[in-house]
Amino acid sequence: KPPTSQSGQATQPGQATPVNLAAALAAKLKATAQPVPAASTITALKARGTAANKKWIIGATGNPEVVPYAKAKQFTWQLKEADGIVGLAHVVTQLSKFPDWILIRGAPIDRPPQPTLRNLNHFAEPDEGCRWVMLDFDDIPVQVGVSPIELAAIEVLIQKLPSEFHNVTYFYQFSSSSGILNSNGTLRKSGVNAHVFFWLNRPVHGKDLDAWLKLHCIETGFLKKQFNSADNPRITYGIDPSVLVNPVQPHYVDLPHTRAGVKCILAPEQRQGLIEKRL
Repeated sequence: KPPTSQSGQATQPGQATPVNLAAALAAKLKATAQPVPAASTITALKARGTAANKKWIIGATGNPEVVPYAKAKQFTWQLKEADGIVGLAHVVTQLSKFPDWILIRGAPIDRPPQPTLRNLNHFAEPDEGCRWVMLDFDDIPVQVGVSPIELAAIEVLIQKLPSEFHNVTYFYQFSSSSGILNSNGTLRKSGVNAHVFFWLNRPVHGKDLDAWLKLHCIETGFLKKQFNSADNPRITYGIDPSVLVNPVQPHYVDLPHTRAGVKCILAPEQRQGLIEKRL
């Protein structure tokens, strides 16, 4: 019997599938599940001396250009406690008000100094994994009649995920490029760009999540087959794996900052929110 969701929170794979590899991975996740307390800690890092968000300016062509995230070297760290998706949404919402905070999946090792470097010497994902996950989507096409900057577009993303993520409560953030207009009035990106947070019914390691989700993308065609600059074949999965496999990969949560002349049609209050569902 597959694991069930906790009060509308996302579960991990457990249902039998026709693909032996998928079934084996699901069985592994189920077999390694252990009872855990309801509350979990989330590692938040505050960049020292710089911001941790993107800025939008008007470039020489008259179109918006992005100023990338600054490469902060040192951070102070804090552990934020959450007891479910509502608590996780509260943590993200509060940190989104400030330009210098990020989240990572890694937990501090032996209480590193303050400030510290963001590397694997100081932070590692717990052996059992994390109760929470952020899934990152970049420029995913939507069908005619759906705007890439409305809630319906987030639901399009949800339906592209495994069924364990359907009909469960989640927290979303549209990415910084969402709603930014070119000088001709068109959206800079025509697809959906978003981060979607879920609370799992048990800790799961990021590498196991990555393998399961990549397999799902292959089975459902949620990917792009392209060639890179060296003309080598490349697969781009519909879900960015970097935040799952790297325990110190930044999860950027601050809302974007726009400079004079930049037009954005996505209001700040529409950029993020908790969507509550019941099974």
